[in-house]
Amino acid sequence: MGHHYEDKCCKPKSCCKEKSKKDCYGSGCDMTDHIVKIADRAWEHLMLEKMKAHLEKKRGEKMNGVAAAAVDASLTKWANKMKVEADKRVSVSNLQKAFM
Repeated sequence: MGHHYEDKCCKPKSCCKEKSKKDCYGSGCDMTDHIVKIADRAWEHLMLEKMKAHLEKKRGEKMNGVAAAAVDASLTKWANKMKVEADKRVSVSNLQKAFM
C-alpha cells in the first residue's frame, strides 16, 4: 500500500514540462516537502520571537544599558575618526600651501 502512495505521489506533473520549475512542483512529494520546510522556518521564527520576549522580561533593562553604552562608544569612535580625517586634510592643505 505504501509503495502505491509513493508512485502516485512522486510522478512528475505534466505542467512542469510546459511551465518553468518555479511555477509548479515536479511531484506531490516536492510540494509537501516544501510546505514542511516552510512550517519548520515558521516554527523557528516564532521561537525566536518568544525567546526575545523572555529575554526582554529577564534582561531587558540590563540590555538597554549595554545597547546605550555601545551606541555611545560607536558615536564617539566615528566622531573621533571624522575629526582625525578633517585634521589630516588641514595638515595636507597647509603643507601644500607651504610649497607654493
